[in-house]
Amino acid sequence: MKSIEKVIEHIGKVVFVKFPTSKKIKIIIKPNSSVKVTLPLSVSYLEAERFVIEKKEWIVNSLNKFKEKQQSQFIYNDSVKNITKFHDLVLTKNLRHNFYISVKKNVITVSYPEELNISDIRLQKAINKGIEIALKKEAVEYIFNRINYLSEKTGIKFNELKISTAKSKWGSCTSQNNINISANVMRLPEHLIDYILLHELAHVNEKNHGHNFWVLLNKLTGNARGLDKELKNYKIPKF
Repeated sequence: MKSIEKVIEHIGKVVFVKFPTSKKIKIIIKPNSSVKVTLPLSVSYLEAERFVIEKKEWIVNSLNKFKEKQQSQFIYNDSVKNITKFHDLVLTKNLRHNFYISVKKNVITVSYPEELNISDIRLQKAINKGIEIALKKEAVEYIFNRINYLSEKTGIKFNELKISTAKSKWGSCTSQNNINISANVMRLPEHLIDYILLHELAHVNEKNHGHNFWVLLNKLTGNARGLDKELKNYKIPKF
């Protein structure tokens, strides 16, 4: 596998790699703003460079989109204490050029290559992975205790509780009255966690979001529509 690097105006560094199995020139743009071009052995580097220049506008637009997405995301760093409800974050640099994630004794430790900037999306993904592990641990303890308390308080009995890592929804309730809660609810204020748990408990008695469901949920929460509107201000981070 042969490769060369070239700096192309407005794009920056581009890595050209020849693969025996490549059948055509292919441009790969990664979230860390790097550009890689794979090409067949029979294609010259000069021809591949011309191809990149022809596609310059598309490449620059794609790179800008990645940068905008990265800038719009919250940047985690270890100056933020209690990165989750019960865990602190500690970042350490290493010389091994890889990542190591540990979640022990209420501390999320992420070791990362020393050459990386704190905002590098690869590091942010590693941090978020550590946070997800911590949230799962927190949810297993907190959610089980809390939903059992609310179930006893409301008199609504459910069948089984499962904690997931879902990012598309906060929770759900099956026709068998099994309740699924995303560990990501631990990112929310406690009153909204209660709202989600009560929302799913309400589905034990009312399976759809019809009038009777909202009457019941309002009885359980005291302000169902207001809490639902507040919840819409929160999104599960997607890296």
